[in-house]
Amino acid sequence: MFFGEMELMSKGITTFAAQMDELVWIITILAAFWFAVAFLAMLIFTFGSMRKEGKKAAYLKGDGKQVWAILIPVILVVMCDAYIDVKTTFLWGRVKGPVNQVLKDEPKSEKEPLHIKITAKQFQFEFTYPGADGKLGTDDDYTDKDEMHVPYGRKIIFHLESKGNAKTDPGVMHSFWVRELRLKQDAIPGRIISGWFEVDKKLVELDSNGKKDPKVNWGGDIISGEKIMSAFQGKVQAESLKNHIEDGKTDDSNFAIIADDLDVQEELKVDTASRKAGQALTKAKMLEIANRVLAEKKKAYDDVEKAGHGRVFMIACAEICGVGHTRMKGYLVVDSPEGFEAWNKHEIEEHKKSK
Repeated sequence: MFFGEMELMSKGITTFAAQMDELVWIITILAAFWFAVAFLAMLIFTFGSMRKEGKKAAYLKGDGKQVWAILIPVILVVMCDAYIDVKTTFLWGRVKGPVNQVLKDEPKSEKEPLHIKITAKQFQFEFTYPGADGKLGTDDDYTDKDEMHVPYGRKIIFHLESKGNAKTDPGVMHSFWVRELRLKQDAIPGRIISGWFEVDKKLVELDSNGKKDPKVNWGGDIISGEKIMSAFQGKVQAESLKNHIEDGKTDDSNFAIIADDLDVQEELKVDTASRKAGQALTKAKMLEIANRVLAEKKKAYDDVEKAGHGRVFMIACAEICGVGHTRMKGYLVVDSPEGFEAWNKHEIEEHKKSK
């Protein structure tokens, strides 16, 4: 189980992630190189051509060496741009091309592709799965909110649409984005846009250092992504609480919010009334409380990791869609094929009971 912390570049987990990362680094390196060349040339021309006592300004006709001094860099820049365009065209065709056509050229999976309907609304994602008949768009389909389960090693075909919260509301633009999938797709009102991805088992088992993560557990209990995320956020908030105290930022409004979220505001005496009464705690005492809370939250997160199966990643809306945009998120849970079948069977039974 895994929820990636902020990194310069998170690890990709799909079969096309390596190509995507390669292209990103090529663009970054070439752009940085030509920026450095242009900036250096600007400095040379600026300071090298400054007015100097006893030196007359030169008249350049703009032919011969001067022309080639301009043409050569321009030709090289165009060649670099053309190289990027070619790489992008092939990758775009693989990731964003017509799904049925693209999958003909991809290695075959053991099982048929899994079709999932993704509906983006203000401000949540809904994921509709085929029911017992295995076909999407029939009466036994079931829908889960804010949580998407997929098995590794199987192609996923998604059908993305945007809908309003009422029949008369056509909806607004959203964007389905999971950074580890290296996939971002806009949802446009009135259109259903299909796409695909496949999670690579070897990649999804790696940690941020590129080594197999010993915490990976494909055989645990079914635990919701929301519960996992809640435990992760609790650990992060506890770490932030401790950092605020160590840095002497206990008067910061964020400190009070974090303390309130962790339900230790009264214990830390960060409320105004306590401070006015001279009841503020010493830094050492506050650190003692923060260390205790951090230990509790770390244990809670470790317990969830050990108990649950699969790995969890954040789904975000990458298109500003209204006042609740920042809270529009979901969870992608990558399961083993066996774990996914167990979860799918459980969900089908639960939705049958709710009818």
